[in-house]
Amino acid sequence: MKILKLVIIFMLNLLNNLETFVATFANRSYFRRNSSMEQDEQDGEVSQQQEIAPRPGTPVERLIEEIEGFDAMDLINDNGSGDEESVNEENDEDEERDNTRSNTVEIAAWILKQLHDCFEQSKTQPTYTFTPHRLLKCNYKAVCEFGEYPTARSGHRIIASESTLYSLGGYNPSRVPNVLSRDGCMLFQELWAYNFATNRWKLLLHANNSDMPRELASNALVLYNNVLISHGGTGYPFGETCSNDCYVYTIGENAQVMKLGVTGDLPTAQYGPGIVIHNDYLYTIGGTTGFDYTCDVYRLNLHTKIWENVYICRPDMRDDPEGRYRHEVVYDGSYICAWRGHFAYRL
Repeated sequence: MKILKLVIIFMLNLLNNLETFVATFANRSYFRRNSSMEQDEQDGEVSQQQEIAPRPGTPVERLIEEIEGFDAMDLINDNGSGDEESVNEENDEDEERDNTRSNTVEIAAWILKQLHDCFEQSKTQPTYTFTPHRLLKCNYKAVCEFGEYPTARSGHRIIASESTLYSLGGYNPSRVPNVLSRDGCMLFQELWAYNFATNRWKLLLHANNSDMPRELASNALVLYNNVLISHGGTGYPFGETCSNDCYVYTIGENAQVMKLGVTGDLPTAQYGPGIVIHNDYLYTIGGTTGFDYTCDVYRLNLHTKIWENVYICRPDMRDDPEGRYRHEVVYDGSYICAWRGHFAYRL
């Protein structure tokens, strides 16, 4: 009888801590699965179900096997001679105890079977599945009417904060220009904001704002201290009018745009430059006028508003990078890196 009590107490403790047991086992299973799938993770794909190598039986599984082999009378015999005398003297009570012990063993086996099923289930269900670089289409057209989101375009620039994506400018050859709006600019003189949480677009600025730039194709855009800064760009026809101006856009409830007044050694007016901000300097690298391609480096002090030349590339005279436009520029903590882009005769 004492053995039965101990077994029941043990099983009740297991049930009370079931969540902890399952979580622990699942965690161990995950790491076994993770170590065997390093190659899959490198390829960016992880199987939803992964086979696990055979493992030794858990203490719970061994207990199940033992309980199923128990006989109620074996447990009675283990309780000593005092119980045997009591059984001989009181047959009715003995039969009742036999039934009770038999029922207790059945209940214990059922409880352990439930625990075993939980553990088995945790082996085949991963706690987390990695999905790196997953692309999702934002179906904002399902909640926005036509005109409440930007129409198709190319040559625009986008940048994102933690909560919002911003889209500036762009071009669509099928667009009919508004001849009453600033002599019919063919480009989209628009700044849009897309809210990731609400799945909705909002038009912050448009052509009716007289300070909006006209060179809004293949310009460069960066986010700095909760404002947007654009630099360079071309009007239409492309390359006929280029810009080396900087514009600042506030992006709050009452968005505004203004042209920065700058001095110093200004970069060439061109489109397709790459820009990045480091230590309150705006660096611009490369670009094209439509005829000449450069990879020259200039920087603007955002406090003094003074431009200065940092480096003039001469690939024909030394081992300098080729001129390019529409490339990407990033700061990695130590270096400013320029990546690919369009060259004079190749990509």
